[in-house]
Amino acid sequence: MLLSRRIQKMEDDAPMLKPYPRSAQSLSDKIAEFRKSSGLSFDKLAERSFTNISYLHALESGKKARPSRDILIRIGFGLGIEPELVDELLIMAGHLPLFTGYDLK
Repeated sequence: MLLSRRIQKMEDDAPMLKPYPRSAQSLSDKIAEFRKSSGLSFDKLAERSFTNISYLHALESGKKARPSRDILIRIGFGLGIEPELVDELLIMAGHLPLFTGYDLK
């Protein structure tokens, strides 16, 4: 089998992650909910997540629709939320989760 056909087969067989449907709670709403329930101001969250305050404002207002995976991980841990909830944010944005749930034995 030609290399290009093998690559195409691998791509066809690979699972695709899709962002949550638009009818579900938006990523910006979810981040705002987590921030408010954690009792953190924008300033404090920016400090804890090594993120710019204006970027956080843009993210919560919906002006930044799909932040990078790295930024979401930093925000999640800056919020002090469980890794499973960080995974929820990542999946909502269409990124791979931190934990796959596979048994690696």
